[in-house]
Amino acid sequence: MKRTVIATTVLGLALSGVGLASAKPGNGAQKSGVAASGIPYVACSAASGSGSQGANGFAVLNAPGKPGSPRKIVVELALRNAQPGIYDVSLSTGSGCGTKVATLTVGANGSGNASIASPGGAGSYFVVATQTVASALANQAPPAQYASALVALR
Repeated sequence: MKRTVIATTVLGLALSGVGLASAKPGNGAQKSGVAASGIPYVACSAASGSGSQGANGFAVLNAPGKPGSPRKIVVELALRNAQPGIYDVSLSTGSGCGTKVATLTVGANGSGNASIASPGGAGSYFVVATQTVASALANQAPPAQYASALVALR
């Protein structure tokens, strides 16, 4: 009886180990810090660093779907300690300011959030939030720009 229980337990553990070993990892969401970046409307660049909350918030980027062939890029952007106003949010593939994918409003407390889904595939991306000129003029300040670090999605 004891031998049967032990043999069954060992067999069960061996089979479960085989299942775990053959499992393929998914794309997985990646968190990136956000920091003040570039000269608004002139240049866009990714922030340095990655994987943690920056002085001005964070972005979580994900490419759901089969690894190697995602159909969209999903982003959660959280700005903190930012200049209040309205921002154009762009998704960049590593060079330039990218394509506008959303608008985000930062309140008087310096915080704002945006959820974004945009067509895209595997590659490296970063998010840029650029304050609109009208919003900056209303604040009587130069436009602000914030960017996440570059994140590789597969």
